[in-house]
Amino acid sequence: MGGNHFKKDYKVESIKKEELEYVLDNFKNILNDICELEENEYSLLGSTGKKDISGDIDFGLSRNWLFKMSMQNDRSLKVMEYFNKFSKRARTATEQDLLLRAYNQVLIDELQKRNVIVDDKAGIGQVFTLQKKENGNYVQLDILSGDLELLKFMYYSKNYDSNLKGLHRTQLLIAYAKFLGYTLSHIKGLIKNKKRITNPKEICKTLNLNYDKCFDFYDLSYEIQNKVSVEELLDILDIYFNILSHTKTDIPEVYQDLWKNMYNIKHYKTEFLPKNSKLQEFLKENK
Repeated sequence: MGGNHFKKDYKVESIKKEELEYVLDNFKNILNDICELEENEYSLLGSTGKKDISGDIDFGLSRNWLFKMSMQNDRSLKVMEYFNKFSKRARTATEQDLLLRAYNQVLIDELQKRNVIVDDKAGIGQVFTLQKKENGNYVQLDILSGDLELLKFMYYSKNYDSNLKGLHRTQLLIAYAKFLGYTLSHIKGLIKNKKRITNPKEICKTLNLNYDKCFDFYDLSYEIQNKVSVEELLDILDIYFNILSHTKTDIPEVYQDLWKNMYNIKHYKTEFLPKNSKLQEFLKENK
């Protein structure tokens, strides 16, 4: 999820499915040493453990565990110190967001005490670490924290035969929410006029979408198409293509012909388009 934060300084590589158990057992032991970790307080996210090879590990961690951890061993004093520090520079973040960031900064302190290689600056709901594999090399493990059910919903991923990835479905959901005037975030949930919804079923209900249709890219595409006019669908896909243009991923093959037609008018950014994308030939011909 977080990209290769450490590649310049360490030997960082992908991880095979059969290598996961060793890394995860060691990492969970570290977390348990910091504060007891229950089974319902963490989850693998995205494609981790589903694909034969993953570029990194996305590890979902419950806000409840972070709160519990932060209340032990006088860590609450450090939480308030970080909270006050972050508050001075905050512009749009809520108190809830700043507390989550403060919890994560305390977690970083505790990980460093245990010699874990970690990016020393926490984002809201994000901590980037390196974990040693059995072969001695490292894999990046990203800790993504917040409402665990929301995280599992937003980072849900299934395997496809085409060029589709889990983020294609999630970014389509985000684009549709934006079209309706909402902001949808992996960490913060659905937001409009300072009202925040983090329950996945309530998010889908608010967006007038069938919850069961929101996990598969094709199901979600058909669900949206049945809700809007052709003109509205084009507006949604324009938002979608713009979102994807800032990520290092391809345009879904099912939408590539439409993307070509819209590109001649919209001129989407293409610098992050993968070199093996079928759209590269089109771009060469339309320079």
